[in-house]
Amino acid sequence: MSERWITERARVLTADADGLSLWVAADKASACGSCKAKSGCGTSMLAKLGANQVAVRALLSPELASQTFREGQDVDLAVDRNAFVKVALVMYLIPLLGLISGVLLAPIVSANAGDGVVATAALVGLFFGGWVANRILYRWRNDERLQPLVLRSSLSLDEAVVHLT
Repeated sequence: MSERWITERARVLTADADGLSLWVAADKASACGSCKAKSGCGTSMLAKLGANQVAVRALLSPELASQTFREGQDVDLAVDRNAFVKVALVMYLIPLLGLISGVLLAPIVSANAGDGVVATAALVGLFFGGWVANRILYRWRNDERLQPLVLRSSLSLDEAVVHLT
């Protein structure tokens, strides 16, 4: 696998009726064990608070389209690194720009903008930026270039491979 792809293991939840995609559950905190910043990471903290899995739709590669998948089966997913960065930028940068815009616009809109007005404007900008990011990501939801791809079926941890010599 080239450096262009980020790979992750996931568990099959169900197959789509079209036969071209699967719904899979990926463990949100699987990378947290090897990450040095896990004590200060938001993903690690959220994983401790609630569900550790997120369900996503993954497209089947043409080689796997004829294969049958069962619930609970492990598969290897790949996401294009550039697509990951593109989505992450929209998801994090647009709300941040909204927050900064709110802070910068508060004194222009209100001549005597106190701390409360600036804080309110910052929150309004943050939520507006989050809404804009949500709308963009909603429009991209079916873009195949941004979807995870099922590479192969993998053995689950409870399946054993026996080599006879």
